Amino acid sequence: MQSLLRRNKIDIPDTAVFVQTNSAFSMVANSSFISFTAITLRDVKGISRANREEIANIKSFIQLRDNWDGYGAVSLSRDAMEQAIAFIHCLDKFDIDVYLSSPGPNGEVMVQLKIGRKEIEFIFYSDKSKYVLFSNNEFQSQGIYTAGLLSEIIEWFIEDATK
Repeated sequence: MQSLLRRNKIDIPDTAVFVQTNSAFSMVANSSFISFTAITLRDVKGISRANREEIANIKSFIQLRDNWDGYGAVSLSRDAMEQAIAFIHCLDKFDIDVYLSSPGPNGEVMVQLKIGRKEIEFIFYSDKSKYVLFSNNEFQSQGIYTAGLLSEIIEWFIEDATK
């Protein structure tokens, strides 16, 4: 199978509030040609609407108080929240939108990515961060997350994303 990814960024007018990003995917498989085009709207500061909404969602977690789940969960760590938000800003540069974000019972924030049959969970605690990789609903690997690993993890994530 052969695939091609092409991205076109359109010039931003001085008065623009949003800029359009086009992504075109073309595949050739068994003599069949498949073409797919996606349009993403990003504000002038460069963050997608979906990621902006997830950031607002994460900020709302700070209102949770101890025992917010009825099972003894602690309130959200401000450090975990700030790390998760900074991560989403970095992630947005790869034109990837967060699939889901949620608070955890130990004050952590989980940020989940999903594409095709692959998923990644990034878990941000006040003092560390972890990642967990899944493919075809099966655990692949996990480790301590550092910003230096982002490109490598994203490469794994988008590799064969159409399968």
